[in-house]
Amino acid sequence: MKRTSKIVFAFLFAVNLISAQEDQNVPEANCRAKEKNDEHFQKTPEAYGKYQDFNEYTRNFVDNGNKSQMSAAYVIPVVFHVYGSLQNGDVVDYETIVNSLNQVNEEFQGLNADYNTVDPNFIGIRSTLDIEFKLAQVDPNGNCTDGVIFHPVASGQGNYGNSTVSADSWDNYKYANVYITADLYGDGASNNSGVAWYPDTTMSDMGIARIVYNGQYLTGNTNQEFASTLTHEFGHWLNLIHTFEGGCQDGDEVADTPSENIGGDCTETVDCGQNINYENYMGYNGAQGCYKMFTQGQVNRMLAALTHPSRQPLWQPDNLTATGVNDTGGAAIVDANELLEALPNDGSFDTIINVTLSDAAFSVTGPLTEGTHYNETFPTGLSATVNVVNDTQATITIDGNAIDHASGNVNASIDLLGASIVGGSSSLRCASIGWSLKFYDPYKIEYVDIDDITVNATDTWIYFDVSEGDATGFGAWYDGGKLRVETYQKPLVSEEQTRNITLLPFNTLISTASNWVDGGAYPDEHDLRTESYTVWDDQEAYFGFSVDIDARPIYGWFRARVNASGTEYTIFDYAYNTEPYGDIYTGQEVLSTNDLSENDFGIKIYPNPFDNGFYIDKGSLINEDVRVTIHTVLGQIVYEEAFDDVSNNTISINNVLDAAGVYFVKVVSGTEKTITKKIIKK
Repeated sequence: MKRTSKIVFAFLFAVNLISAQEDQNVPEANCRAKEKNDEHFQKTPEAYGKYQDFNEYTRNFVDNGNKSQMSAAYVIPVVFHVYGSLQNGDVVDYETIVNSLNQVNEEFQGLNADYNTVDPNFIGIRSTLDIEFKLAQVDPNGNCTDGVIFHPVASGQGNYGNSTVSADSWDNYKYANVYITADLYGDGASNNSGVAWYPDTTMSDMGIARIVYNGQYLTGNTNQEFASTLTHEFGHWLNLIHTFEGGCQDGDEVADTPSENIGGDCTETVDCGQNINYENYMGYNGAQGCYKMFTQGQVNRMLAALTHPSRQPLWQPDNLTATGVNDTGGAAIVDANELLEALPNDGSFDTIINVTLSDAAFSVTGPLTEGTHYNETFPTGLSATVNVVNDTQATITIDGNAIDHASGNVNASIDLLGASIVGGSSSLRCASIGWSLKFYDPYKIEYVDIDDITVNATDTWIYFDVSEGDATGFGAWYDGGKLRVETYQKPLVSEEQTRNITLLPFNTLISTASNWVDGGAYPDEHDLRTESYTVWDDQEAYFGFSVDIDARPIYGWFRARVNASGTEYTIFDYAYNTEPYGDIYTGQEVLSTNDLSENDFGIKIYPNPFDNGFYIDKGSLINEDVRVTIHTVLGQIVYEEAFDDVSNNTISINNVLDAAGVYFVKVVSGTEKTITKKIIKK
């Protein structure tokens, strides 16, 4: 059934999922650059036309003498957005990013240790680009930064339309944006390495031009050779195409890279009847241990890319000044750039912010005075307390409640004044520190009525997303006789310490106290039904799920039915409480627990209790068609009927319930007003 669906479906072959899950620790070769760039071109055909025009410009770039007019060296400001400091078991911190970026710079400049061991067949065409990617020192609001921004855990930044990308991006014409995440496509796979997009003003205008990379494959978290895959992605960002694109027909738009099919390791040195440049950063062979070089043709193509309207502004002197990449002197750096509204949802913040002075010192200790030691800019109702702990460390707390705290992000900042710094503020290259304050809508129960999802021996796998969360993917799965739910390691309410999914009757509390059991990598998914676990057979009931929003859990329910033979199951709908750690009852569709309805629209059910029949007075829903559903406390539907006569304001229900007991009547109008009331049959 479906009325207003917020769910997104994608149908996958189960065998592909299983293959990926069985190989979780093996890096995925396919960086999907072509697939993702083609997706962009399909969505914006005008961008494809511009891409083709720029390819023609690039072909003529050297012949027209444009290369001689280029700068001798380039500096590109970079910001890294890091989603979780622990990714697939590896730490991603500031030092990790610095080391990784240093390796990228060395490899572009030919300073890698193995540059002089290039295969003799290609020494004559190897080349370097005098470019340096530098971490930004000033953010878009003029605040100090170290160029590495830590966000709550989130996934899917490799998907073209991922909302996190544009929400967190810094001006694409001022900064190269790199997103570091444990799960590039939000599908639970931990072994996708990276993806990037070619120069494109449409994407830069939208704030979605980017490189996306898996934190476990950064320098220090993997072997030195595979870490060079980040250089591969920066190559895409500078318009380089895979060397094997087009196979033996050649499709990388570079004349001096031999045609090849996809290579697999460093021993595959011949393909398409010729020696191939198997050590090239833009192939796949090098990911196995032999990345060493770019060719002169590729360097020329990158030089042309640096003249593209989406890339040229980045290396201009005024932008280097604005982003502070060449600045010297002290700075104040904070350990949090985005602050989340506190759980009471009242406009307050309870995060303690740590401030570290770099190449500078505080001149006082203890509480600072606003107007003397600092000036602040905060939304009305909020203020800051700044306390200096020692000569380089301070803490900041945010006091009060924002008067206006509608959902969204608002900037706040503090400017350190000369009286607080040894040598005055002139000793600092940057004296302003700032944050994005994230507010949330009032909490609610979000109910989603979806197209029914049914899996069985014929239709074995359906991937689906819930409508909110950092990693929203699930999979309904018939796995060789087992009825399973793939959660991509998210928890479900389960039996004891097993992954057998607990059957929850209607109106059962789901909360932090529920028995949550995490999912595992294949084959350790959750089970609705196995040969030894059959409590769901011929039952329609609920099971509890949890997803994170900004790394804080929210709880919800799915309503499902397993057939009598245990060979098929269907998921009908779901709901969740948007309040982190907030309770929800199975079947609950609104936040109020009064009759399970936030607004009863004047509807009355009488008599109640009843013997054989009862009436429903439609109240303010007069002149609307309605559908009436009655279900048991276990959630099993025992009656459902549509009433299309809008002129009839009283509905009579007779002789549809046999057994005495408690039931729930759900009335849904044609305009999606939903009311649920409890009734009792004598």
